[in-house]
Amino acid sequence: MRLAYFLSLGSVICPLKGRTFAAVVDELLTALDRVRNLRDRKAAASAIEEREKLGSTVIEKGVALPHARTSAVDGLAVAVGTSREGIDYGAPDGEPVRIVVLILAPKNESALYLRVLSAVSQLLKEEKTRHSLLEATSAKQILEIVEKSGVNVEERLKVRHIMNPLPAVVERQTSLKEAVDLLLKHQTLELPVVDEQGKLVGEIFIDDVLKAGLPDYLFKMDSVSFLSGFEPFEHLLEHEAKMSVGDVMSGAVGVVDCDASLIEAALLLVKHDIRSLIVVESEKPVGLISLFDFIRKILRP
Repeated sequence: MRLAYFLSLGSVICPLKGRTFAAVVDELLTALDRVRNLRDRKAAASAIEEREKLGSTVIEKGVALPHARTSAVDGLAVAVGTSREGIDYGAPDGEPVRIVVLILAPKNESALYLRVLSAVSQLLKEEKTRHSLLEATSAKQILEIVEKSGVNVEERLKVRHIMNPLPAVVERQTSLKEAVDLLLKHQTLELPVVDEQGKLVGEIFIDDVLKAGLPDYLFKMDSVSFLSGFEPFEHLLEHEAKMSVGDVMSGAVGVVDCDASLIEAALLLVKHDIRSLIVVESEKPVGLISLFDFIRKILRP
């Protein structure tokens, strides 16, 4: 099904008049009310506001995707608005938002809701498409751009729909210092390790780094409380620039294909008692999916 199927001339605003989050949401809800007859516009606005409190819906590059599940609609409803001047949306990066896509779905709808969100994200990740949308001067032109993009809403929910992009990857020869710096920079506990062709060969966890700073004999002791003055990480700090990722890395603990079903990913996480999975496409890592993603994107999207 084409993404354009969910839009109409009445649900596209070009240009938006509002300059704040509340004003823009009100404009887009007005548009949806005209074409879809919202059951309860006030309830819809409240649901969007509550979702925003859970985390900003600004994704990147001046794009915002406010969305919510609410009893105010009977079926999926989508509205689009553009603003060349920009909207004060309180974006984490401080940049004004210029493209807003509002998505509402019934409370019991999850799969289609997430598939549409994914399709919209796919549409707007291309700089050329974003530029074309902002250059458009009418709702008709925007609809034509969405139609010509050829972006489809996939038939079933897959891992790729809720995975997170990779923060970074490292190779075996990457220094341990550089790897630790990347873990800190991206605030992650793990990074995929790839070969020269970019194919996955393992992972490096913060656990691996800590283990490298502890002598092997400590793991054979029942208690190490008597070593309160011992500083095991001094050696690690002294030699981390000379050590490589290959010296401490682990094998890939959890891997799932990007086109696998979400139930497959959930079972892998629970069955193997792991916190996250590396998502691969043609043996190359393309993302991460964690237990928390099932809460943030399925139970409380």
